[in-house]
Amino acid sequence: MRMFIIANPRSGKNAAQKVIPKAKEFFERNYVDVEVYFTKSSGDATNAAKKAVKSKKYDIIVASGGDGTVNEVVNGIVGQKTDVKFGIIPLGTENVLAQETHIPFNVMDACRVIMGLKSRKMDVGKANDRYFVLMTGIGFDANVMPKVKPILKKLIGGAAYHVAAWNELFKYKHSEMNITIDGKKKVKGSYVVVGNTKLYGAQLKITHLANIYDGLLDVCIFKGKDVFSFIRFAAGAVTKQHLGFPDVEYHKAKKVLVTSKEGLFGHVDCEILGRTPIRIKVVPKAVDLIIP
Repeated sequence: MRMFIIANPRSGKNAAQKVIPKAKEFFERNYVDVEVYFTKSSGDATNAAKKAVKSKKYDIIVASGGDGTVNEVVNGIVGQKTDVKFGIIPLGTENVLAQETHIPFNVMDACRVIMGLKSRKMDVGKANDRYFVLMTGIGFDANVMPKVKPILKKLIGGAAYHVAAWNELFKYKHSEMNITIDGKKKVKGSYVVVGNTKLYGAQLKITHLANIYDGLLDVCIFKGKDVFSFIRFAAGAVTKQHLGFPDVEYHKAKKVLVTSKEGLFGHVDCEILGRTPIRIKVVPKAVDLIIP
């Protein structure tokens, strides 16, 4: 069996450079031929994964890092005809897919899960030309992403997003957007999350009815425009009460189109995608994910 590990050396406060050699040694003791690639810049993981798939040399491609590394590796795998299995060794600020699928955050336990080779084909989403594993957000959260200071993220991890969000909360002006669901139903809103996973991150469960295996995406639309209703919405998304609010709509869909008069920022898996219009669709059974 041959394995290709793509690791972000800066993930987990530079933990990857210490733990990946131990993981490699573990796999080799179990008769796995392992090659490790440490990324150097944004986009490296996608390029490395594409080359690995095209080479047809590997049975397993592993992403070791946080949400960004997982997203990049998936973007390198999806769209190619391959039987390669996808494994995760979680590191980094957060790894929402690992949390969603109960992949352990202990490195050696994650390696044992990969050696078990139990897998299931999961869906991903596609927003314009980029695939996502977790979600696409359009509106407030996409406006917050560029405001997260890298040094703060390094120091306090996921809490850096809370700090940036709080700083923007009373400055941001919600704008109206038009959401078209499966080409038929049209809804107006001021913020939308199209989720593939139940978890959003940082304890938020905005699309908590989502299922990564059901061939659908979950669409949560917030219609309010004032800051206090948005605070209530965010608090409700922690306790899973928000779907009962009068200014929230929830749908399941195969495709979604989001437009607006002014170009509103959107993101995929917490990386800026661009501005509206944004076309989103599900790609069923796109990745063969190794799970516990």
